[in-house]
Amino acid sequence: MRSLLLLLIVALLTGPVPALAASYEEASDLLMERRYAQKLLAAGRYEEALKQARQVLANARRLFGTEHRDTAMSLDTVAAILRKMGRFDESERYFVQALQIVRAHRQEAPADYAAALQNLAGLYRETGRYTESEQLYREAIETLKTVEPKDDEALISVYGNLAVLYQNQGRYAEAEPLLKAEYEWALKAAQPDALSLRMHLSMDRQRLFLADRMSSLAGLYLKMRRIREATELTAAALEIKRQILKPDDPRLIREMNNLGMIYRDNGRPQEAEGLLQQAVASARNVYGNRHPELAVYLDNLALLLQRKEAYAQAEKLQKEAISISAHSLGGSHPTTLMQRNNLAVNYLMQERYAAAEQLLHDILTDSIAGPTGTHHPEVATRMTNLADALRLQGKHLEAHRLQTEALRIKERKRDDLFQLLTEQQKLQYLQEEMAFVRLHLAHTRQVLAQNPGAAATALDVWLRWKGIVMESQGRYLDALYTTNDPALKQQFEELSSLRRQLAGLQLVQPAPQSAQSHAARIELLEYRKEQLEADLTKRSAVYARAGSAQRFGSDELRRLLPQGSAYIDFALVEDWHFQPLEVRGLRYLAFIASSRPGATVQMLDLGPSDTINRAITEYRRQIAAQAGGGKADPARLAAVAAELHSRLVAPLLPHLEGISTLIISPDAGLHLLPFEVLRAKGQPYLLEQYAISYVASGRDMVRFGQRGTPHGEALILADPDYDLKLAGADDGQAVVVDALRSLQFTRLPDTRVEADAIAGLLKRGGQFQVQNLTGAQALESALFARPQPGLLHLATHGFFLQDAATGAGSATRGLKAVALPTVTAAPHATLLNPMLRSGIVLAGVNGALARGRDDGLVTAEKILGMRLLGTDLVTLSACETGVGDITAGEGVFGLKRAFILAGARTVVLSLWSVPSRETTELMTEFYRLMATGSPKATALRQAQRTMLKNYPHPFYWGAFQLVGSPD
Repeated sequence: MRSLLLLLIVALLTGPVPALAASYEEASDLLMERRYAQKLLAAGRYEEALKQARQVLANARRLFGTEHRDTAMSLDTVAAILRKMGRFDESERYFVQALQIVRAHRQEAPADYAAALQNLAGLYRETGRYTESEQLYREAIETLKTVEPKDDEALISVYGNLAVLYQNQGRYAEAEPLLKAEYEWALKAAQPDALSLRMHLSMDRQRLFLADRMSSLAGLYLKMRRIREATELTAAALEIKRQILKPDDPRLIREMNNLGMIYRDNGRPQEAEGLLQQAVASARNVYGNRHPELAVYLDNLALLLQRKEAYAQAEKLQKEAISISAHSLGGSHPTTLMQRNNLAVNYLMQERYAAAEQLLHDILTDSIAGPTGTHHPEVATRMTNLADALRLQGKHLEAHRLQTEALRIKERKRDDLFQLLTEQQKLQYLQEEMAFVRLHLAHTRQVLAQNPGAAATALDVWLRWKGIVMESQGRYLDALYTTNDPALKQQFEELSSLRRQLAGLQLVQPAPQSAQSHAARIELLEYRKEQLEADLTKRSAVYARAGSAQRFGSDELRRLLPQGSAYIDFALVEDWHFQPLEVRGLRYLAFIASSRPGATVQMLDLGPSDTINRAITEYRRQIAAQAGGGKADPARLAAVAAELHSRLVAPLLPHLEGISTLIISPDAGLHLLPFEVLRAKGQPYLLEQYAISYVASGRDMVRFGQRGTPHGEALILADPDYDLKLAGADDGQAVVVDALRSLQFTRLPDTRVEADAIAGLLKRGGQFQVQNLTGAQALESALFARPQPGLLHLATHGFFLQDAATGAGSATRGLKAVALPTVTAAPHATLLNPMLRSGIVLAGVNGALARGRDDGLVTAEKILGMRLLGTDLVTLSACETGVGDITAGEGVFGLKRAFILAGARTVVLSLWSVPSRETTELMTEFYRLMATGSPKATALRQAQRTMLKNYPHPFYWGAFQLVGSPD
């Protein structure tokens, strides 16, 4: 018995040493000591915090041993402080040790394991080790899903950090839904429940959590250029932190810097300077002079000084920031690279081009070799800046190569963003990006016009950017056309309904007592509309990828061109000169790609745009004089047509030998000119020399062969009874804006003749079931009640509301006599939306407008809610249906855009007020020719040539254009 006892004693003395036991008091003291270290960290007292944390770690090892979870937490505390101090290598060692400890306990303590994973992931994200970071975040998410009871706050925080990682990588489409979910959860959590109210419990922790979520979402919106939302979120976050935190709290300093940065970049420099200077001063006080956080604030203040042209002061701050960041983070860290790039831009602005080139070359080399790789948006920024430095020194070939590659990177970012943004947000985003595209074209024109391949490369870029918002907006319609998803269809129906509601509300001038509620209702509907647009765009992402603009270029375009045809693409660009750097107005360029064997892409400079635009304005003025019965001057009209021919067509002719068909993509003011009416002095019109059709962009040609022979219903609305009294009581609360209320439309009996003739032709062809609605039947409700007709013909009055009243004769089908109203009681009633300023009118409109309603006033905004995928042809037999607000590079905002976005394959429309009787003749002949088997473009051209023989003046036959598929 005695020998057995001795053996047991020896075994205890020589076996594994168990974890030491700590008393409750010792464990409690350790917890308080660790919390004190964390408090010092939060206050920015890093050296004290580190000393305290290391003491806590030593005590934990003494009390619990080296493999205990409390020891792991103490290791994490030391690592977090070292990370804040920018001592990343040391920080990693401590984080890894902590993770190794808790991994052994992950079954009984999965939350601790997830926290350790997230801590190391955050360090890797900050130091640019993105792949390792994402793996750790995803493992943390899967671990937390096993925790019972479920810890929503912990899980939502990991998703938020993963979203920040995506944002750092430029993966915005993946980041936004995660950050929005995190924000919405925090918003709900920050609302006190009944118990909190009854017990007067503080909600400060929840409110600070919400403020941080606001900041994260705002940071993403800044990257996406959604400035208004970013500003509102950041200002709200700063206000929360000011209410809760002390003035020297690092979290408050960071938020001041964030808001100051937004103000700096968005035209509020005085507010920005105060916030940024305060952030720098507070950071020096809290962190000392060698902390990476201070470097960020110094760089942001330097950028403000740089914009104020205080270059020397800015350079001093930038060099201090770079010195701090390079020491703490390394020279290739994304933060350091950004600060180096900003210094290089400062050199450019001081005209120190050689110094800028060397610095930017080093930055680009480090960027490409770094963790973000070659496709990050920041790499594109650095390429663009280096291209600028090279151009300014006459090194054009290398600059051109770099700018081309930068734009390819920007295309990837754009396509990612466009999965999230509404149409208006996309247009805002493109304002800046299109400047880089136009600069690229201008640079090619200025210095590389004779370089083999440069024109094709420039056209490739233009094809991938021109009209891209319009194409993107149409992608969810493609999804609707092919999907069987009832939820997607329901969303679109809701969006269509919202468009019609908003169109009506925005035309309304409310009574003073209801102005506030009216504006609130519009704001609510617009918010819901934006939500639906963004969601539909995201859900059609597969279609966006399948039809990606990146895959389309001049080679593909030439393969799509029919035999004997040429594609002509116009571009309005700044007239850049690079030595010295200045802009000398605007110029039109033209690209030509033809089907001729061996032909190469050509890029031609057509000259200053103001000269061409003035000639277009004069031509349209002469046409308007003819339309209004004023003093027309046929000789002057012919002279202007000849001038436009010499500027726009004559330079192209050497490249059009053997060409019989032109496919034209206009830009800017050229959208208002039908090229068919141009001719050299004593020569035939272009109508007689070429078959001409129009596209928004060359990419449209991809879709021309995607749909089969049109069939189904042909819907015709003509000769509406504008005086028809419509059912429905007056709402008594609002009226349409006064300028609209005074309008009255007269009957167009010729359009009934036109409709009957077309209906007869279509019936005899047997291809369509014809619905011919005239008089009291030509209602707005009838138009929207028949989705996806195979053919749609609208013969009525059209309208385009512009700033100046010019008038149109009563024998025409148009009106443009309304000045844009300004109504102080209702800002929305100023018709800022260009899609409200053009449209057509249908039965009952006169009475409705007199009663303050918009029934029968079919604006382009309403038409956007139609479903016309499968509609082969829309003919707008009315006045000025092809005009509207013009955005260079994006096209005309009006009926043309609305019908194409709604899905119509081809649209025939007019560019001026057309004569009613002669238009009836033209349209009848157009449909007669189509009924005999002529393609749409061929039929329209032949009908116009017939009219030309009978009515030589272009006013009678030249207004109509065919946009879309010519077949």
